[in-house]
Amino acid sequence: MDKNPMAQTAELTLPTLRLDQHPTIPSLYQTYNDGFKQLAPKALQLQRAKDLALALLQHYYPKSQGFTVEPTEPLNIARHGWNFWLAPHDYNPQDKKSKLPTYHSPFEDKQHHIRPEHITSFRVVSEQEFYNDSDDATANPEEHDDLNRDQVSADTGPPKQRPTTKKPVEHTYLTILLDDLSTFPRWVPDSLQQSNDRLISNPRHDILRYALGVVARIQKGYGFLLLGPRLEAYTYEWQDVAEDGRAEGARTRYATCLLEKEH
Repeated sequence: MDKNPMAQTAELTLPTLRLDQHPTIPSLYQTYNDGFKQLAPKALQLQRAKDLALALLQHYYPKSQGFTVEPTEPLNIARHGWNFWLAPHDYNPQDKKSKLPTYHSPFEDKQHHIRPEHITSFRVVSEQEFYNDSDDATANPEEHDDLNRDQVSADTGPPKQRPTTKKPVEHTYLTILLDDLSTFPRWVPDSLQQSNDRLISNPRHDILRYALGVVARIQKGYGFLLLGPRLEAYTYEWQDVAEDGRAEGARTRYATCLLEKEH
């Protein structure tokens, strides 16, 4: 599997969002956040989340710099929705020294489910030039051309320009997980979970690991989750991808909550 050559070499700086300096994001966020308190219909809240996500990504990746923000097809990894592991009411990770919870009753709720229709994603793309005659696509053909364009041989004449084609390149993803976070205090911390089938749920950042690694093939960058009223930023770094296409070697780590106070 070839890596995306784009989100690759540049040192990325985690964006800082100043709500008081943006003309529309404060009101979009306030309306969206108030909707959870007012029990707004899910369809209305989802549209508000999309409007907010679009404004946020266009703020970080402006059209004037060649970026385009667009909705994506549903991510295969979330085709059945997403489960969040609920700890018992008396469970406290700090008291248990990072031990996973155990349940005292088989009837105790063990998961919180977000339906697939309440999960949607946006991606950021830009048009970049690639060589037509090479599998090692490059977004900057001039850097990888072996010909010295400043020298012209009298025998051969000027070097031929290698043909290029513009193709879309993905830079980041933002995934919306619409939820009021009423059970959020009981979610088992992602730091205690591993991505395997033995657990009741997988860490939520696996959604971004799949989008950035398997779908976009990004090497290094950031991804975002709009989880209810929380906008979470995650760092991402490609390490290896298994033959079956799973981004097993890709690391996705929680960085910060950009909107809504920390829990």
